Amino acid sequence: MNDIHSEQQKAIKDLETIKTFLEEGQKNLRDTGFHFMFWGLFIPASLAVFYLLVARPGTPEYIITGFWPVVCGIGALVSLIAGIRSDKQGRAKSFASEVHSLLWVGILMAIGVTFLVQFIGAKSFDSLFIAHIAIILGIGYWIHGTLIQLTWFRLVGLLWILAAVGISLLGLSAASGIMGGATFICSFIPGLILHRSQSPRS
Repeated sequence: MNDIHSEQQKAIKDLETIKTFLEEGQKNLRDTGFHFMFWGLFIPASLAVFYLLVARPGTPEYIITGFWPVVCGIGALVSLIAGIRSDKQGRAKSFASEVHSLLWVGILMAIGVTFLVQFIGAKSFDSLFIAHIAIILGIGYWIHGTLIQLTWFRLVGLLWILAAVGISLLGLSAASGIMGGATFICSFIPGLILHRSQSPRS
């Protein structure tokens, strides 16, 4: 009988721990609204620079090929620095915040490896490569939304998956344009909503 009671108490404690984890996760997500807004503007702006200034006749192939790895590397560095500064400014360290941070570090690493594999195997980028990036992002958004119990954010992950399907059917230029638009819609707008949700309410 004591064993049953002990198991029940342990189960209740585990549920309370999970509840605390989810509540902390929601607070942490509001803190990271900046990152979504940043990427939601950074990628479309970089896409405009690429087609207006880089992807022109006479541009060396190594510059065209290396443009996006460099852009994504700069973006990842900005996100990392912003995250470190946020921690130093007093954001509470918790298991939930660690999970969120590691989730997105893992996503960025997966995208980096995808760049490497694509370059080694195909020596160039195509619409299927872009679709793979969208799928990785979709998985990240789905997991993130699940952890912090925001259904609408989880559904943004499905938008990424749907975008990946459409992107895979298009040529490289059109696929790039869709990716830029999807990044704005699926990153900047959710980030703005999260940012506004943490603003003081009257």
